[in-house]
Order: sequence, then structure tokens, then C-alpha cells
Amino acid sequence: MAEKHHHIRCRQCRAKNRVPAGRLGDKPKCGKCGTLLDLKDFSGIPIEITDAAYVDEIVESALPVVLTCWAPWCSACQALLPTINRLAPQYAGRIKFAKVNVEQNQQTGGRFSIQSIPAMLVLQNGQLINRWVGALPEMELRRNLDAIDGAGA
Repeated sequence: MAEKHHHIRCRQCRAKNRVPAGRLGDKPKCGKCGTLLDLKDFSGIPIEITDAAYVDEIVESALPVVLTCWAPWCSACQALLPTINRLAPQYAGRIKFAKVNVEQNQQTGGRFSIQSIPAMLVLQNGQLINRWVGALPEMELRRNLDAIDGAGA
């Protein structure tokens, strides 16, 4: 079976680099300019994004992205975020987790017609491939995440 590769865009020169999954820990460098590649997509730590960072963090992600749309006043959102923080490290290197405060970043919320929160969007290359609404129980989230991971493996 062929080894899985990730395509990682260099933040310096924008070149796409094909990196074997097993070599991510080797501090890979860009084949064009020699800059260390940014591996934060593989950290397992959910990142907070803004409208301005949408393309860099979501569209150009080497991994499928689960984007949690939330707002600080939403109690269901507040209940869901610790679960996401707990699950994210378990999918490191396979799924990237991000969150966006749709109250402060209305362009991103509008892009996906977010009307109820929390909403979790599954995106690949910026394209919506699935959506979950509400504070799902952890076991249901795991099943959904395993389905993404299985599809991407």
C-alpha cells in the first residue's frame, strides 16, 4: 500500500510541497525556497479564524477542516467547545479543527448561511462536504469524525 502524502503550501513562496505523512516530524522544508513548512494544520489544536484568515486557514488547508461556528453568548456553543478541544488532538494529522465567532466574523457565517449555532462545517479545499447543527453528544461527534477520517484515509 502506498504511503499517504500531504500537500502543504509554503507560506513564503506559495509553492505546493508533497510531504509523506511519516515525514511530518522531520521539520520538512519547501522544495522551492527552503523555508520550513508550517505544520500547524497537523497540531491537533483548534485554531480561531477570522474572515481575513479564511482562505489561508480553510481553503488552503492540507487536511479536511471541521469549522465550528459559534458565538460567546451561546450556551450550547460553550458546552460544545470543550468537547471539540478534547477530540481535536485525537485526530491530529488527519483532520484540522478551527472555530469562528460568527458574531465577529459575519462574512464567514454568511458564506455558509449560518442561521443556528453551534454549527459544524466539514470543508475540503474550501468546499462544504457536510454540516452538523447543535451541540452533538461526544459519541455522535466521534462517529461523524471517524467517517471523515475514513473517507480521507
